[in-house]
Amino acid sequence: MYFIFYYNIYCFFRSNLVQEHWTNYIITTPKPIFFSAHPTGEICQNSNAIANDLEEIITKIGTTKISAIITDNASVMKKTWKILEARYPKIIFLECIAHNLNLLVGDVTKLPWIADIIKDAKEIVKFFKNHPLQAQILKRHQKASYQQPKSLKYPVKT
Repeated sequence: MYFIFYYNIYCFFRSNLVQEHWTNYIITTPKPIFFSAHPTGEICQNSNAIANDLEEIITKIGTTKISAIITDNASVMKKTWKILEARYPKIIFLECIAHNLNLLVGDVTKLPWIADIIKDAKEIVKFFKNHPLQAQILKRHQKASYQQPKSLKYPVKT
């Protein structure tokens, strides 16, 4: 049984080094396999264009081999699902769980008590970055506890 994973809509609005917008397809069988990528060129990325693009992939693979198509939950993708659900009622259209979790974590980090934890974590990282002797002592304790030092990183938005 095959699944198409259609990269989220952000790939349409991001470009490569030469300012080309690309769309990408990965199939999971359940192991992910790169299937195709191509520039969108001058095609407007509305629900009809995305549906047509997806339909080409569906046709190449075969409708009987596809059980689900997963995208992000942007409104243009939901409109695309409706177009394709009418044509392919046996294929399930789903939102990307990773995208939803990313949105959820973004909301959680806005809670005041979480923001305080993030602020404290940044201060700890900053301290060890600015105090090499204390950083070496920390590494020694990490080696004793974990057999190798762990690096401290600033939290970043993703």
